[in-house]
Amino acid sequence: MKWFKRPVHNQIMHLFAKAPLLGLFLCCLSAVSLAEGGAAQLTATHWRHLASDPEWLRLLRYENGASTVVDADFFVSRQGRNNALAELRAVVEAADMPSSGLADSHPRCRFPARYWWLSRPLNRPDWKEIPAFCQKLRRWPVLLQAKSVSVVYVAGYLGNPASVFGHAFLKINTGREDALLDQTINYGALIPPKESTVMYVYRGLTGGYLAGFSDRYYFTQDMTYSNTEFRDMWDYELMLAPQQLRFLLYHLWELIGKKQQYFFLTRNCAYELGRVLNVVFADEVVDKPSVWFAPVELFETLKILNDERARLRQAVIGQISFKPSWERRLYESYRIMPPKLKKIAIRLASLPTKKWDSLLSSLDPNEQLVVLDFAVAVSYFRYMKDFPDVAQAVKRRHQQVIVKRLQYPRSQPVRAAQKQIPPPPTEQAPPRYVGLGLGNDGALEVSFSPFSQNSTGLNDLEGNALVVAEARLNSDNGKLQSMDFIRIRKLARSDLPLDDFDSWSWRVRLGTERQSGVNESSLKLFGAFSLGKSYRFWGQTWSLMADVTASEAGAVALAPRVEVFGALTSRLKFLVEGTYAAGWNETRQWQLEASWQYHPERQWSIYGYYKKQEEQVGIALRYHW
Repeated sequence: MKWFKRPVHNQIMHLFAKAPLLGLFLCCLSAVSLAEGGAAQLTATHWRHLASDPEWLRLLRYENGASTVVDADFFVSRQGRNNALAELRAVVEAADMPSSGLADSHPRCRFPARYWWLSRPLNRPDWKEIPAFCQKLRRWPVLLQAKSVSVVYVAGYLGNPASVFGHAFLKINTGREDALLDQTINYGALIPPKESTVMYVYRGLTGGYLAGFSDRYYFTQDMTYSNTEFRDMWDYELMLAPQQLRFLLYHLWELIGKKQQYFFLTRNCAYELGRVLNVVFADEVVDKPSVWFAPVELFETLKILNDERARLRQAVIGQISFKPSWERRLYESYRIMPPKLKKIAIRLASLPTKKWDSLLSSLDPNEQLVVLDFAVAVSYFRYMKDFPDVAQAVKRRHQQVIVKRLQYPRSQPVRAAQKQIPPPPTEQAPPRYVGLGLGNDGALEVSFSPFSQNSTGLNDLEGNALVVAEARLNSDNGKLQSMDFIRIRKLARSDLPLDDFDSWSWRVRLGTERQSGVNESSLKLFGAFSLGKSYRFWGQTWSLMADVTASEAGAVALAPRVEVFGALTSRLKFLVEGTYAAGWNETRQWQLEASWQYHPERQWSIYGYYKKQEEQVGIALRYHW
């Protein structure tokens, strides 16, 4: 009886000492009880409720009753792709599998986000921690170094059909001074080598490719987009709490390397990144894919979410940073040079390096570094614009320039002046618009485009244009007056007086319209292509081109074309176009068109136009979203 009078902890120790096997049995029984306590108490209704929880379905990438991930190893259950309940039960049952022989392939190591989420409803706080045997996950640089996450927008690139509308990826910020060693998460299609452009477009539109997430250094993204394709980037840092950040990274760990079907217009980089962010923002970033989801729309939805939550002091977007392309930095470094240095810098960029010393001797040490850095930037630009098919002479020249530069001290990089930084996408006009206008004939006109970056718009790409499916309808009779299937304008303007920087400007327009001089009751297809040069005069961009136009009506015209683009303010821009060509009735005449657009604010604009040939004048109010 004295034994029962001992303190409880002494009683337990005495029992273990007298009966070690009994003690071991009780310990194991206790462990099993803790492991199964939460799950064992769930009824069938509770299991179904958990399996249908939107957060669980987001983690499994479910849409329309099935996961969009096609890899079997993304699931624990063989039925996991089509049965969320089976996957839930399999994940819970696999939690306490022995780790021997499994190590990093153990479900606890492969699916940390699922166990993190289940830890609360099943009362398993230990599931939030990474087991010691998950060495790969514990050593993952993204998880070890992350301080915050950014969504990066990459400007459009006409050299690649998949990049025309821009690109987006995640950047894992470590806080280190040299961000080039930060990690990024990218989503892209898995394209066979040497795939033709025609097949690339066809398969991209019809779901003929698989795609997946991958992690790589930010250096590789910067090298590709900023230094090779010369594209600007905007970095949107997200305001995530530490718990949200870790949960997001766990989810990304589960997704990396897993394949999904790729669709260029809908299930693209922006949409899939939006689905990732839905995990921490509760389905408020993207919904089910519509007809089209352009990358810029991801940032528009983030802005809307940020504006809504900012009222509750729960902002989503933190700092927005601009990363100019190598080309922009080159032009900016020349723009801010004093006239004396500009003259010498251009000569350095043209002369052999053995003749540089006589020019540099007239400058002080700081001035020498400025013009030398400019010469290196010009040489690099020449090297990369034809990469990887770089001529041997260009390679030799670049090597000589680098060797010469290494003979001088290091300098600080020249940063772009504030007034030369373009606004971020969320301060530009959204890509879609609908407009209601009135012409001089008194007829109301409705216009619409699902993606419009017009030359005169607030998202004008600095005079360039990319417009898709822009339609005009006469509200009186409901007939379609015209539709531009695609309209692209690329103005190649160089501020550098170097011959090899003077590239071609061009314009493409394909569509259908009711043309004067033919049967106006029917629409006629047409196509136009222009090629020429652009120059800056009096603060405006002047273009002189050769224009070829063909119409289903049978007319083909070759004519000179003159364009003038300018901005009176950042919100008021104009475009004047003149072509001396045969009209649809075969008469030679000047075809003059002028348009202007004013944005009192980013989502509203007033658009006006004048067409000399048709004697049309009109004005319209447009709403952008």
